[in-house]
Amino acid sequence: DIVNRGDDKEGMRQAKDMFDKLNCPYYPVIGDHDLNKGPDRKRNYKEVFGEINYSLDYKGWHLIMLGVYPDDNALTWLKNQLDENIDKPAILCMHRMLVASWLMKKLSRRYYCPEIISPVADQIIDILNNHGRVKAVLSGHSHTNYQVKKNKISYISTPSLMEPPYQFKVIK
Repeated sequence: DIVNRGDDKEGMRQAKDMFDKLNCPYYPVIGDHDLNKGPDRKRNYKEVFGEINYSLDYKGWHLIMLGVYPDDNALTWLKNQLDENIDKPAILCMHRMLVASWLMKKLSRRYYCPEIISPVADQIIDILNNHGRVKAVLSGHSHTNYQVKKNKISYISTPSLMEPPYQFKVIK
C-alpha cells in the first residue's frame, strides 16, 4: 500500500513527490488501502500515478505490474503481456500473495486478514505456469518476509517500512 486510505489523494500526491526524489526508478503497484470510496475505487491512484496495470522492459527483463483485485480483463491483459514478450524473462509485481504457507494462511485468518491470498491466485498461477519465462512474483500485502519456489518461480513477499519488522528487501 502506498497510503493508508485511498480517499487521501493529497497523501498519495505527497508519497509520489517523495518517490520522485529517489535516485532510482520506481514502479508503483496499487494496494487495497490505495482504493478510494465510490464507483471508481481506483480513481485517485490513477489520477496521481497513472495506469493500474502496466509493463516495461528493464535491463533485459519484462516487468509486469498487476493491480489489486484483477478482473477477467486484467487476467487477459496479463496473459497477452506474457505471450507478446515470450523472448524475455519476466517478473510479476502485485499487491497480494499468490502462495503462502499453511501456517501463514491460518495466522492471517485468525489475527490479521482473511484475504492474504489473491482471490484469483489459482488463475494467475495457471497463466504463469503455462508461460514458462516467469522467474519471480513479488508481493507485499502480508507485510512479511516470505519466499518459496514452486515450478521454477520464486514467490517473494516483502515486509513493511511502516510496522514491525520495519524492513525492505533488495532482490538481485
